[in-house]
Amino acid sequence: MDFFIWTMVFLGIFFSVLGIVLTIIYFRKPKTPTNKPKFKYVLSESSNTFHRPECPYVKKIDSMNRNTNHNSYSTLISVGCKPCKYCNPK
Repeated sequence: MDFFIWTMVFLGIFFSVLGIVLTIIYFRKPKTPTNKPKFKYVLSESSNTFHRPECPYVKKIDSMNRNTNHNSYSTLISVGCKPCKYCNPK
């Protein structure tokens, strides 16, 4: 008789914990993919032109002249950089 009681207690605790875990897994917020780059603009130091990271002209910038930048649009304009005419970053 004692075995039966302990088995029922164990199964009760087991399914309670399992229910809690499954509830947490089911209702947790799904992770959104972060394909967004970690920087705002890509700067070509040779031409002082800045681009959006997804601009096709970024691939053509020599790696020695390419610089990633976290500054705002107005800051880059104020220091003399030009926006790319193709991707028009703003």
